[in-house]
Amino acid sequence: MIFCLYDSTGIQNYIFSSNKLKEIVGGSELVRKMFKEFLIDAIKNCNFKYSDDDKDNMMDIDVRIVYIGGGNAALLYKDKNIMKKVNEEFSTILLKKATSIGYVTAYCEVDIHKDDFKEKRNELLNKLEQKKNMNFRGTRLLGLPITKPSANNEYPAIYSFTEDNREIYISTETKCKRDILTNNDQFNNFNYNGEKYEFPMELDELGQSEGENYIGVVHIDGNNMGHEIDEFLSKFDDFTEGMKAMRELSSEIDRVYKLFFEDMVKNLINNIKTEKLKFLELKNNKLPIRPVIMEGDDITFICNGKLALGLAVDILKSINKKNSAKIRNYEIPISACAGVAIVKSHFPIDRAYRIAENCCSSAKRKGKFLKGENEAVGNWIDFHIVNSGMTNELDEMRAKNYNLGLKDPSLPSLSGDNNKLPQYNLLYRPWCIIDEGKYSWGNFEKIFESFKNWPRSKLMNLRDAFLEGREEVVDFMIEARSKKLDVCKIDDVSCKSLFDTHDMTPYYDVIEAFDYYIEI
Repeated sequence: MIFCLYDSTGIQNYIFSSNKLKEIVGGSELVRKMFKEFLIDAIKNCNFKYSDDDKDNMMDIDVRIVYIGGGNAALLYKDKNIMKKVNEEFSTILLKKATSIGYVTAYCEVDIHKDDFKEKRNELLNKLEQKKNMNFRGTRLLGLPITKPSANNEYPAIYSFTEDNREIYISTETKCKRDILTNNDQFNNFNYNGEKYEFPMELDELGQSEGENYIGVVHIDGNNMGHEIDEFLSKFDDFTEGMKAMRELSSEIDRVYKLFFEDMVKNLINNIKTEKLKFLELKNNKLPIRPVIMEGDDITFICNGKLALGLAVDILKSINKKNSAKIRNYEIPISACAGVAIVKSHFPIDRAYRIAENCCSSAKRKGKFLKGENEAVGNWIDFHIVNSGMTNELDEMRAKNYNLGLKDPSLPSLSGDNNKLPQYNLLYRPWCIIDEGKYSWGNFEKIFESFKNWPRSKLMNLRDAFLEGREEVVDFMIEARSKKLDVCKIDDVSCKSLFDTHDMTPYYDVIEAFDYYIEI
C-alpha cells in the first residue's frame, strides 16, 4: 500500500495577495476546500472507492482518508497507480477552481500490519520539507502590451463585472476567489442568544469612525504541536491505531481552536452591547471582525484596530485556561502565541499579515528561549503598530528605532551557550499572558490602568522623552511628580529612570499601545 502526505504551499501569499477583504476571504475558503472537498472530488471523479471509516477493510476500498486538516492531508492508497490518477485529477481541479494554489506530496510503501505509523509519518514529513525547500513554482505569464491588466494583481484580465457603475476587470485567480463565495455561509454568519450577526466583507465595515481608520491583523499559532503529536503517537505502535489516533487528534485540535475563537466572538458581542465599545460604528448587526484562517491550531482574523490587542489577549487567556486537549484519556498540552499588526485600512494586507506573522514568531522565540525548546512555552503576545510606511523587516526596524545607545539588553541563553535573544531598550514585548515574571501581561495592565489618570498630552510628552533618552525621562518624571502624576511600580524597574537593570523599560510599550487596547 502507498501512504501519501499532502501539504499546501504559498498559502499566505495566495490568500493575502489582494487588499479586497472579499477576495481574501475567498482565497481562504478555497484553501479550506483544497483537501476537504477538491481532493475528495478527485477520488470520486476517478470512480475509486474511498472511506474514512477504519472498520472498512482496505481490500474493499481503493483509498482511505487518514486525516485532513490544518492545510494538509494523509491518504492511504491501495497502489501507486491509483495515487497517480487521483493526483492528476486533483491538479486539474485546482487549475480550474483554485488557480495559483500549490501543493506538494511525499509517499512511501507501507505494510499496515508491520510498520509503525509515527515513523512512516515522520519519514514523509522530512521528505515534504525537502520538497518544499526545493520546490520551484513556475511563474505564470503576466500581462502583455495587448492585454488589459487585472484590477487587483499583475495578471491579465480575463473577466469583468460591474460594481458601483464601473466596469471592473479581473484575472482568473481573482474570479475563482469571488465565485467561491456565492451562496457560501461558511464563517459569514454568527448566531448567538437567538440573534444573527454577520462578519463583514469590506475592510471599511469594521466599525471605524471617520479619522480613525486603523485595522488589526491577528495571527495565532499553537506551540510545539509537532513535538506534542510525536509524543502522542509514540503511544501507538500499530499502524491502523496510529492512523485512527492521528485523525482524532487532528479533529480535536481543530474543534477546540474554533471554540476559542467562537467564545471570543461571544465576549465581543457582549461588550458591544455595553458602553465600553460605543465608539464602534456598526450597521445591520455586522461585527467588527472577520475570520480569515481557521485551520487546526492556526487562527488569523482581521478586526477594528482598537480591538486587535484585546481580542488576541482574550483568546490566549482562554487557551491558557483550557491548557490541554483530551484524546483517548491522554492529555495533550496546548498553548499558543499571537502576533498583532495594527495598520491603516489601506495598508497592503500582505505586508500587515507578514508583520503579524513575524510578531508571532518573535513571541514564540522569546517563550522558547526563556522556557526551553520543548518545554511548556506559555502563551506570549507581540505587537507592532504601523503609523507610516514600513520598509524594513521587523527586527531591523526595532533595532534602529527602539534602541537608545544604552547597554545592550539582549538576553543570555539559560543553557549557558553563546546565543542571545535580541531585545530593545524601549520594548518589553513580547509579553506572557499568564506569568508571574517581569514580562507578565499583568504588569502591562497595571501600567495601562495607572496611565488612565494622565492627560493625553502628558502621556505623549513622556513618550517623546523616552525617544530622546534616559536622562530626559528622569527630568520629565521630576516635573510630572510635582504635578501629582506618577507611574505604578514594577519590580526591578527604577522609579527614577523607569528603566530596569538591563536598560529596558516596560512603560513605552503601554504608551504606544494606549489607544489600541481595550480589555474584552
